[in-house]
Amino acid sequence: LETPRTSRDDFPLSPVSSWVSLAIADACQLPSVCGICKAMFPRFFYNVSTHKCERFIYGGCGGNKNNFESEDECLRTCRFSKGED
Repeated sequence: LETPRTSRDDFPLSPVSSWVSLAIADACQLPSVCGICKAMFPRFFYNVSTHKCERFIYGGCGGNKNNFESEDECLRTCRFSKGED
């Protein structure tokens, strides 16, 4: 059996969901920040100029919320918040 597809529009956002969506969208607008520690973790950030998730090296502490362990997580978070499909 095929599962019917739904749209984000099928589920109206509550005030809390709207706030969370705005917080995610704001995080996706931030630049990549390596942080103040010296580790070398490969991470991804959403680049608002290219509309792509790009790799950067994270030091392990500090930084900001535009910091994802995988490209897929970055795309799911930031493209969804931007309304891209």
